[in-house]
Amino acid sequence: MFTAFLRPARRELIVAFLVLALMLGFGRFLAGDGQAWNILACSASAIAFAVITSRLPAVLSLDVPLRTWLTGLTVSALLWSGLLAVVGTTAAVIMQLRSPYYAWYDTFLVTDGPKDWVDTNGAPYVVDEAGMNLATVLLTFLVYFLAFVFSTLIGAMVGIIRFRFGVVAAVLSVALVLAAVIGALIWINMSTLDHSLAPFPVPTSHNYQREYLTVLIPGILIAGLLTWLSARRTEP
Repeated sequence: MFTAFLRPARRELIVAFLVLALMLGFGRFLAGDGQAWNILACSASAIAFAVITSRLPAVLSLDVPLRTWLTGLTVSALLWSGLLAVVGTTAAVIMQLRSPYYAWYDTFLVTDGPKDWVDTNGAPYVVDEAGMNLATVLLTFLVYFLAFVFSTLIGAMVGIIRFRFGVVAAVLSVALVLAAVIGALIWINMSTLDHSLAPFPVPTSHNYQREYLTVLIPGILIAGLLTWLSARRTEP
């Protein structure tokens, strides 16, 4: 399964994964906020899978059954997403342990309950919604995992569309995906604002897991279906 999918660009995909894992795991410790590195890693994952799936003709020319290739794509996407989710979750949890305010800069991180902290003068105080436990860590992993699954499937869909329908269709599909993602992010942001404070509403929480799951789960199903349908069109 892996061989069928990875055969056209095995080395490139492995190198891309290692670079992404390093960026996702250590980038936030060096510069920027966690969410910026999350978005960068998701975007790069989509690009990596778009590139490798656009080489589907090379695989089909070797008489590899499309079903075998699709199975390899699915397993590779799940493995890619799971490993990067472990890296992202670990980095986010460490950052939150270092500062209870980190969660406001990484919306993939799920927190729950208060957290005891001390200010620069050594005086103790409590930070609301900054605590973590096993459940929040698992939910954080789930959010990361689904985000990467969605990204890889979107990339695979775009790559197959480019092969089957041409560059123009691929560009249009990217534009539609970006419009959908931007619309979803706007909805997520608006749904968590306290509008009673208008004209300057503020976020009521930095925990967006419910909104993310509401968007990501149907997004993955749609992306997976479109990828499968596009791939089926490539069969002789």
